[in-house]
Amino acid sequence: MEEYKKLELASNKIGDIGAIEIGKSMIWVNLEVLDLSGNEIGDEGARTLDGNNTWEKLTKLDYSSNKVTDKKTVIFVCSNGIWKDLEYLFLGYNPAVLEATDAIEAIEGITSKNPEELTFTILRSRKLCFNT
Repeated sequence: MEEYKKLELASNKIGDIGAIEIGKSMIWVNLEVLDLSGNEIGDEGARTLDGNNTWEKLTKLDYSSNKVTDKKTVIFVCSNGIWKDLEYLFLGYNPAVLEATDAIEAIEGITSKNPEELTFTILRSRKLCFNT
């Protein structure tokens, strides 16, 4: 089997069902980049994806422009300790992101934020910073 490092599925409207199937997958062990932006993924799909411990090499995850509404899901994504190499996490344009901002700031030490487009950069120190 070919080992993929990059999976770009932006704007495919996979929704929760597609996200759950991807999240349950135990393949793509060398996955470094996962772009799921604009796919109408809600809380259930996001939680399943976040629980995948196969993607230990993941460095970039784009969840922007989806339908995550539960701020607890956003906080979990931000503090996920499974993906230790994760450097970039894009969460902008999800309904729950603005609600979760204060909680994330308290947990992870965001240095600044922009309510229009919330994009976090996870530094190797596991701190979150706003990237404009």
